[in-house]
Amino acid sequence: MGITGQSKTSTTGRARATVDRLHAVYPARVELEVDPQPPRISAFRRHTGNLMDNLANRGSLSLFVGAMLCQVADTVTTAVALSGHALYEANGFMRAAVTQPATVGALKLLAIMLVCVLAMMRLPARHARLALTLAFAISLFAPLQNIVQIATTR
Repeated sequence: MGITGQSKTSTTGRARATVDRLHAVYPARVELEVDPQPPRISAFRRHTGNLMDNLANRGSLSLFVGAMLCQVADTVTTAVALSGHALYEANGFMRAAVTQPATVGALKLLAIMLVCVLAMMRLPARHARLALTLAFAISLFAPLQNIVQIATTR
């Protein structure tokens, strides 16, 4: 006899309990797994942002190196063109600075490198490639223009 308001339960020998006649309860096995902790972002990774991803990307790295090589080529072709005394520096900002082409070339290289590294740190790969493509195209224009001017003055 049970307490008033409770339904009668019966138990069989096979560990099957029947609660009411409509619901059967079966023994079950529950396995719990702990969710893995997300990887912690290192202090270096937190400060460099997307830089490592962009440097690992061959396209971004190629555009970065190409932009740097174009800056070196611009410095070399400018020095060659000015050494012939047939041409002069048309850029008013650079006219006084071309007496030291190595220093100017190093400063230009450093400035472009800092801008490109900043773009690779702050932008995801797709947008960084676009920024590096623009930097490469703009950097490529100067040595090509110098080569054309050297070729046409001789």
